Amino acid sequence: MFFIFGLAHGFMAHGEFEACSDLLLRSGGGGELFHNARVKAELGSSGMNLERLLRTVELLSRMGAYDIPVAEHGFVAAANVGDHHGGYGQFFWLRDLARVYQGLYARISLMERLASARPDVDYGPRIEKARTDARRVALALVRTLAERDWRERAVANILNPALHFGETGHSHVLKVRRMLLPFAENRPATADELAREIDWGHKQNDALSEFAHAVLDSLNHRILAVSDVPSEARINLLLLPAYFTRLQYWRMWDAGAWEEKLAARTSSIGLVTSLQERLLSGLRQEKAGFGPEYRFFGEVREGTLPLLEPSLGATAARRVLAALRPRTGARVVSRGLEFLRTHIYHECGLREALTGDHMATRCEDTAIFHLLWHPPRGLDDETALRIVSRLSVLEGASGYARYRDDWFLYGAAEAAKYADALGLSDSVAIPDGLGGYKRASAQDLALIRQEHKERTYDKNMENVVRMGGQGLEAQWTMPDAYLTSFYAELYARDGEETFLRKAFTMAAL
Repeated sequence: MFFIFGLAHGFMAHGEFEACSDLLLRSGGGGELFHNARVKAELGSSGMNLERLLRTVELLSRMGAYDIPVAEHGFVAAANVGDHHGGYGQFFWLRDLARVYQGLYARISLMERLASARPDVDYGPRIEKARTDARRVALALVRTLAERDWRERAVANILNPALHFGETGHSHVLKVRRMLLPFAENRPATADELAREIDWGHKQNDALSEFAHAVLDSLNHRILAVSDVPSEARINLLLLPAYFTRLQYWRMWDAGAWEEKLAARTSSIGLVTSLQERLLSGLRQEKAGFGPEYRFFGEVREGTLPLLEPSLGATAARRVLAALRPRTGARVVSRGLEFLRTHIYHECGLREALTGDHMATRCEDTAIFHLLWHPPRGLDDETALRIVSRLSVLEGASGYARYRDDWFLYGAAEAAKYADALGLSDSVAIPDGLGGYKRASAQDLALIRQEHKERTYDKNMENVVRMGGQGLEAQWTMPDAYLTSFYAELYARDGEETFLRKAFTMAAL
């Protein structure tokens, strides 16, 4: 989904790049990087221009790369694995559903641009299917927002912000992982389903913010009409400013984008700040106009605010309205922006997480890229470019490490396990016994694989380094989509050719 999201935004630049000479993409050791062997075989590696990129997209389209299965109910499981691997196939995540929507909407733009560039191909049915799928997922977002459980949990935390403290605090906040079947079958969850649903690290303020942004985006994109959002969803959306204010989001610890231990996270606090700005600005009708989001907030002001007291009770309604006051909202947003400035310009370069465990700090972390999706107003272009520059230290040949010493996917042990199939013998470094590192030989890799088979590998990066060396964190391509969109928007706004070239390069990756 993120690949489609980034590629569609990249086409904003490609039309103007059409007359340029071939652009050779350099990644890692040099040359073009293809993650799909069939694409590489058909296209070769002599450089990438618009024509060849269009051929790539058309080939991937024929291969079904963009055919994300969306059921009629619109809820998309985290993975098509049923009850295996932690039961991911039985749950959907709010963060994932928001990203699926963004990818599906981008697929519409992608197909429309292909149709314009390839008039000999009938893209009409594919465009219509993309629009239908995007609408189904957008309606699923609204159904989730309108749920009674959302209101009850939000109100409980607004009235008693201390609920989220302690070992069971995760079970009292707004839920970010939901059982799929009750929604798909339009029925209440069973006691067992509720117990499984609650048993998760639900303190993920970034996910709530991305989810709410996606609901508003679906209106702006005209995938949903204002009338598609019922009063229950409108009331529940209005609860978020009070929810985040009462929980003091600018100092609240959460699990963050990677669902880890609790910490004060720059990415989460930044995304909540941008959502607060958007909601408060919308209610104040700051941007005069006639767009869908403007009309939506106009209706909320006139029709939904008067429903708060009869729907929530006097005390809760008073708390909600207090958080929506301009002065209160401005003060809360300023606290979020102050946190951002402190961490983005931290002495370590860029700080994502801070915990109470001996005040442990994590510096560069690609979770901060998520701010580029919906940046706060206080995050100007110069600051955004600083983020991109600082996070470049995590870039590898195939993508970005999430952060230094990330044990996810077992790092070197996993790489060694598949070294033969992936041809990684030239890429794996191991300790040389002299305090440095050397390139692993085939015999070295065989020994590592044998050791891996004989032990239960624990999630400890020190062991990864001992077994396989440094710089072997798993690499992810999600940032490519953020960066393509970011550079394309910078070019559209500023007209600087450097941003055009970077948008083209990231999309072509």
